[in-house]
Amino acid sequence: MGFSRIQTRRFLARESGRAQLSEQAIEVLEQEMQATGEFDDAIETHLATCMAKLGEKARRLVKGYYHDEQSPETLSEREGRSVEAIYKTIQRARRDLQECIERQIRKTQA
Repeated sequence: MGFSRIQTRRFLARESGRAQLSEQAIEVLEQEMQATGEFDDAIETHLATCMAKLGEKARRLVKGYYHDEQSPETLSEREGRSVEAIYKTIQRARRDLQECIERQIRKTQA
């Protein structure tokens, strides 16, 4: 977080005529940013766990749509299914992933 602190101080020096943050406020912001990063890391771990729990077809479509940035039309052609079926499968997978991640978070907080 050293970089953030340096950038914050540079900003405050340039904007000295405006409201300034105290040293304590800067430290609190740094702690919040660090906690957010740890939360993001936990979410990524949970996402990987939950992706592994999806069925092969749903996992392939989610990966194609989000990771490979393929359109539903492209996925439809590749899978031999209608575009509507692709959307529905991705929608269900997204719901399942969200529920799974929320369960994983509750487990770690308990």
